[in-house]
Amino acid sequence: VETIFQPAGVNALVADTIGDMVQLVDQNRVHMAIIDIGMDELSGMKALRILRKHDEQMPCILLANNSDRYLLAEALSLNAFSVIAKPFEMSVLAQQVNRVFTKIYNSDLFRL
Repeated sequence: VETIFQPAGVNALVADTIGDMVQLVDQNRVHMAIIDIGMDELSGMKALRILRKHDEQMPCILLANNSDRYLLAEALSLNAFSVIAKPFEMSVLAQQVNRVFTKIYNSDLFRL
């Protein structure tokens, strides 16, 4: 992920736990979140639900091993910006980050 953010001079904050994520969001100005749902869909979606309690509008990109219709429906109900199925090419994530900054912030910071 650093390959996307570093060239643009953007500081990427990393949280290993939901508690760390909450602390980062509380203590920093965060423009978007990338949540890796991983093998445990429940904790990944729990992270998004908790994030929504702190910030209802923050754009979130979800990285999911299993992007079945139930996960997609829940992601949609929690206003996820996009869901990317894993494994994926880093260029796909870079395109979604660019879309976030173009649509939400009217910025070409990550223009490809």
